[in-house]
Formats: sequence, structure tokens, C-alpha cells
Amino acid sequence: MENCCDCDPANDPRLEDRTDSLRDSLGGQVGDITVTLTWDTKDDLDLLLIEPSNDTIYFNHKKSPNGGELDIDRNNETPLVTNPIENIYYEKSPPAGEYQVLVLFYKKRSNKGIVPFNVQLRIEENVSNYQGKLTFEKEFVLVKKFTYPMSK
Repeated sequence: MENCCDCDPANDPRLEDRTDSLRDSLGGQVGDITVTLTWDTKDDLDLLLIEPSNDTIYFNHKKSPNGGELDIDRNNETPLVTNPIENIYYEKSPPAGEYQVLVLFYKKRSNKGIVPFNVQLRIEENVSNYQGKLTFEKEFVLVKKFTYPMSK
């Protein structure tokens, strides 16, 4: 696995607990690959997952023909919350190959200059957390590239 350019690994168990709790409370699903984005402002950040086929799961293409789905997309419309979350998971076995996880600053709605975020990446039983930050609308960051299935 290759680390992202601007995101720091942050494997604090409190991040994992908070992410799991928030996803579960909103009915978010978990599969062989699950990617969850959390942040703490009313801004609209977007989670994107580029599949090996170059299909992209995101707010405008929520279901992939390969079985991936964006099932939680908060702060895209009112009511806005200060603990938003986005979640992508695979209902069935994900295709093998290289994936890319990105975060996009879609719409600024707060007076915060910098918006920190956390991405939890769950690949089967392996869980990693990555932290990053965005400042401007339409700015995006590559959080992580990974290959599925993972090498044993």
C-alpha cells in the first residue's frame, strides 16, 4: 500500500470508535471495503472512491456496477450538521485491483479557514485512519491508494 501525499496516518482508537458509532447510528453499511469520511463543520466535503475500472463512486454516482455504494452523504443539503459523515461500502465482493480514496471540498458553509477531516479505511478486518485538511472549495486531496485484495 502507498501512503497519500498530504494525509497523515492516525490510528488513534478514539477515531475508530467515533467513526464506527456515527456510521452505525445513521445506518451506514460495512463490507469487504468500507471507506468513511468524518469532519466537524457544516461545510460539504465529498468522499470519492476510484475503482480499478476507473468507475468513481461519489455524490453524483452513488452506486457502482461493481457493487460499491455511497450510502451516507451528509451536509449535501439541509439540515446541516457539525458532525457530518460520508460512507462507501461494497455489498458484494469488490473487484481486484488498485483503488484511490479522495476527499473533495465541495461547498464552503462555515467560517473555518481550514477544515480537518478523518478517513477510516476498512479492508476486510484491517482498519486504518488517515487525517488531512482542506481549505478552498473544489480543492481535493488523494488520501490513499491501495490494492485489493491485500497481500498476505
